Amino acid sequence: MKKNIQISIPQPCSEDWDQMSPQQKGRFCESCQTTVIDFSKMTDQELVEFFKKPKGNTCGHFKPQQLDRSLSYDENTWLEQKSQRLILGIDTLLSLQSTYAQKRMGKPAIHLTEQTNIQKNKNQTKIAPTP
Repeated sequence: MKKNIQISIPQPCSEDWDQMSPQQKGRFCESCQTTVIDFSKMTDQELVEFFKKPKGNTCGHFKPQQLDRSLSYDENTWLEQKSQRLILGIDTLLSLQSTYAQKRMGKPAIHLTEQTNIQKNKNQTKIAPTP
């Protein structure tokens, strides 16, 4: 099922992004004592993954082109997710079954033969194994 989200900031924060102290996920705002997430480097897919699960209020830094437009994504229903897992499980079992279905022929027969050299001297014949 296709769903859309739209990111908008009706009342933008007046704090200066450049004055905030850097952190792993963005910057720390001293005024509101919270981490402001840097969404400006995220792709549309990353934005969708972040916002498709409800999180409450989030402070973030965006590029202007990331705001006020629709981002679509497919949302699988619970039943669709279960059917996909079931199909994957059946497919895995069938592929394993074909591996075990191959007939084993037993140990291969190995036949060793010994080669001999025949040397003739004047009076006798010697037979010696070949190295």
